[in-house]
Formats: sequence, C-alpha cells, structure tokens
Amino acid sequence: MTPPTEYRQERDGTARWGGAGTSFQGTIELVTYHDERSLYTVLRIAPETGFQAPVEGALFEPTRVTAVGRAADPAVGLRVRLIGAWGTHPKHGTQFEFEGLEVLPPIDVEGLVRYLSSKVFEGVGETIARRITDKLGPGTLATIRDHPESLKGIRGLRADVARGLTDKVRAQLLAHQTGAFLRGLGLGPLQAQAVIAALGVECEAALRANPYRIASVPTLGFALADEAGRHLGFAEDDPRRLAAGALQAMKLASNDGHSLLPLADLVTRATELLSGVAPREKFIESLAGLEEERELVFERELVGAEEPFGDDVLVYLPWLHASEAGLA
Repeated sequence: MTPPTEYRQERDGTARWGGAGTSFQGTIELVTYHDERSLYTVLRIAPETGFQAPVEGALFEPTRVTAVGRAADPAVGLRVRLIGAWGTHPKHGTQFEFEGLEVLPPIDVEGLVRYLSSKVFEGVGETIARRITDKLGPGTLATIRDHPESLKGIRGLRADVARGLTDKVRAQLLAHQTGAFLRGLGLGPLQAQAVIAALGVECEAALRANPYRIASVPTLGFALADEAGRHLGFAEDDPRRLAAGALQAMKLASNDGHSLLPLADLVTRATELLSGVAPREKFIESLAGLEEERELVFERELVGAEEPFGDDVLVYLPWLHASEAGLA
C-alpha cells in the first residue's frame, strides 16, 4: 500500500508526507518537552481507537505517537486534535509535526476531570474538578453551559472561578460546534481555524446567510467559499454568489496589475469565472449591493457616464481608488 498523499525528502534527512491538513485525535499521555518562550513542544499521544498512521508505505495502528510543534499550554490528560503532517526524522523516527492543536471535549468522566483541571480552566484543579463531575455527571459541560447555577454549593469553588469556568466552557463548546459546521462545508482543519480567527467563533449564523464571506479570509479565497455555498444549497445565480464572483474578478484583475476595470469588462470576467450562470441584469443588481456596502467604488463623473451602471463606468477596489485619488 502506498502513502495516501504526497511524499517529500528534506535536506536534513527528514521525510514528510500527508499534506499540511492531515489531522488525528488522541489524549496527551506525556509532555516530553515544552519551552515556555518558543512554545516548542514534544508530546506523547495515545491515539483514539481505529486510528491508522502511514509509515514506510503502509498503514498500521500505533498505540502511541510522538508529536512535535508549538503549543501554549499542553497538559497530560487533555484530549486533542492535532493538525499537521507526518514525518520520519533520521534520529527520532516517525513523528507527527503539528501546526495546530485543538483541545476537545472529553468523552468519559475521568477525561472530564483531567480536562477541567487542566490549564485551560484557571483556578479549578483536580480536587474541585472531581467534585464538579461527581455532582453533574457525564453531562457536566452541557450542564455548566446551560445551567451555570448548578455550580453553586460545590465546596472550594469560588464565585469568580465559577464564572470564569462557565465563560470558558461556553467558548470551548461553541468553538467545537463552529469547527464541526465548517468541516461540514468542506473546509479542512487549518482552513476552519483560519475562518474562526478572521470571522469569529460565532460566525456560523453569518455564514449560513452568506457563505461567500469565506472568500474574504486571507489564504482561502473564492473557490472554497463557492464550495461552501454548494454545501448549503445556494443557487448558481444567487445574488450573493454573483457579488462574490464580481469581487473575485476584481481581485484577480488587481493581481494582474489592473487598478480599475470598465464595468463591461468586469461583467465579462465575472461571467466567465462563474461559468455564465446569470444575465447582465442580475450582475448589475449584485454590483449595486456592493456599491452600497462600499466593497466596490464606481467612478461615473470621470467618464461622463449617462447610466449609473453603464458599460463605460469605471470600477475600483476601494483601496485602489483611494490610492489613485491620493496621487491625483
């Protein structure tokens, strides 16, 4: 069996494969090394049941995995998702080189105790964490999120710590929910993290209304946003898709050195980008919305345009229009 994705050999003798978006889940068994300044970390991970790792062209089920990367607060007992790529170091053997580490909700009571007593939740500790789980049971996290008053009366748990715990649990559960939603739209783990970083952890409702906002996230772009739109059932001629296509056409033109486009040229480019799915009138409607939201600037006086959206109207991205106005 051959490795499922690309393989490359580095100059230092390290081999890497699997791409930058490979991920797996497991529990931290040992923090072998952690530098608080650089955050460089070496972890020993117990993978979850059924996990298979590619090694030397074959797949096998390891009981432990060495993972290296940067992590702020690694702690023994945390259930995590690591995002990165597999590699073989000439001295240390097979290891997982992670670029992202996501702390996951635990799946049993002992995991809950380890989770709540980790550095993720300040001021709790193992003793209080066990008292919390003894009182609230397997549904501890959901209970804290929905009924924070349930924490009252737990010996040793101060009111300020309980408030901080509630806020953190809500944020963590929301992050997991949003991540699952984004992965359901076809995004990889790192792409989902980029969306959350750019649009916020509460972005699900906004993206359900307009998934093409994903195109505004640096490094992602229109193609991924278009795929998300298809997952959510948006029609090819939906005004939000047409607007996103027009913006993408303008960005591509600016990358090619164009500071502006005549409106007729923009419509042609956007139509080609979107495979000719809508008549000119629909594109004009979407352009009017982009002007209202100040995502595009339309210059009419300069060319003496007789119609607000005539073919000779000049269209700019806002920053390019501001730049040209400053040079005038």
